[in-house]
Amino acid sequence: MPEGLLQMRSRPLRQRGLFSVPVDEETRSVLLPFAEREGEFSFALPQAAIEAYESFTLPGQAARGELGAPGSPEMMEAASRFGVDYGMLPALAGGLLTPVSPNTLRMGRGPTKAELDPLGYGKVKSPKKVSESVAITEEATKLAPKKEITIEDLQGSLLFPLMGDQSATGLLLKGLDEVQFERPVSLEGGPGFMRGEAAQKESAVWASGKGVISDIKNRVQRASEETGLPVNMIYVAMGKDAIDFATFPAEALAEQIPFSKITSKAAKDFDSEMKKVDKSWPGVMSENIRDYLTSASSDIRKKFVRTMDKAPAQNAGFPSVGLTRAAVTDAELKDALPGESGFTIGKMNLDSPVIQDPSVPHSTYPAQLAGHYIGGLLTPVPKEMVFRDFYRPLEGARTESGKLQSPSMKDYTFRLNLPTQLVDQELVDTIMKYSLLGKE
Repeated sequence: MPEGLLQMRSRPLRQRGLFSVPVDEETRSVLLPFAEREGEFSFALPQAAIEAYESFTLPGQAARGELGAPGSPEMMEAASRFGVDYGMLPALAGGLLTPVSPNTLRMGRGPTKAELDPLGYGKVKSPKKVSESVAITEEATKLAPKKEITIEDLQGSLLFPLMGDQSATGLLLKGLDEVQFERPVSLEGGPGFMRGEAAQKESAVWASGKGVISDIKNRVQRASEETGLPVNMIYVAMGKDAIDFATFPAEALAEQIPFSKITSKAAKDFDSEMKKVDKSWPGVMSENIRDYLTSASSDIRKKFVRTMDKAPAQNAGFPSVGLTRAAVTDAELKDALPGESGFTIGKMNLDSPVIQDPSVPHSTYPAQLAGHYIGGLLTPVPKEMVFRDFYRPLEGARTESGKLQSPSMKDYTFRLNLPTQLVDQELVDTIMKYSLLGKE
């Protein structure tokens, strides 16, 4: 065998991970897949492959901080080695190995979806940072003054969850960024409904479908009768896309369509998807598309928004669903996470709970619950903390197959049960500590 094939490069022999095959010292071939083991030739990965692999892992080590700070001797040596093995200048190699903050946009690749839309308003990459998008609004209704209360103010009562979207209340959305709407979109709430026009004129505290309002009424009345305790209804934020059920996102998207560069083929593909659930679909480019969506069922509106929130539509130039959802979201909930609770709290009128014929109707929800606004917590609290007695037994809970229950499984059970929670001293202490320190 030619002696040159057995000569080693100047670096020490490295053997670790998947490449740890024991061989005699300094017998591993540089290029060919063999070495000596106990004096006899045997198969083994060549030294070049081992060193190339280890160089390949250097960027990961740098990202984890294992190579020291930028400019350190360790980092400089690693950059030199990476450059030699991959045929680039050490300065360029050093740039590739230098850890970059997640908030810094790396040269040459542009911002990531998470950088543009960290809270997930849209399902696909946003055309710009959500935080830099500007919703053009005008006050339509002056909300009742906001009241700040503490969990201590609720001690001795039961809390009942009002699951709701994060939409704004009392505003007219007149445009988004460079687009001026032909007709403004009325934003009706959302958690702010408790302080809006219907609340001020008719003591309405919540709006939803007739079946939902009836269910809430029955549960709250039953809890009050069984315990003899006052029942306060606490708002629990749903996800950013829960708003799709309402009229506002669909109407706002419809207003942007005339300003969007949508090809005939893209419109035809979109319409094909919509006609799978709505045989009467008039076409996304129809002049009356907004009015159609306003009067359509909530399921049709949701299908419209979510079909537009997919890559084919977004890549074809349709309006940004993520930016539109953000535009119709309550300003104080822009950074809110699903499950955050306490933004608004109200009490139902036990004697006459349902408003039969609302004088201030909600464009999405036909039924309203009578009651009054109590206030809101200064610091939103995770629902898992508020509804302690429901979630505590689920810690470590497993499915029938033995797997740990996922958070989504627990949330599904929560929505089915809508449990109440007694505000006792333990809960007061826990939430007060969380509010003061920002942790449990």
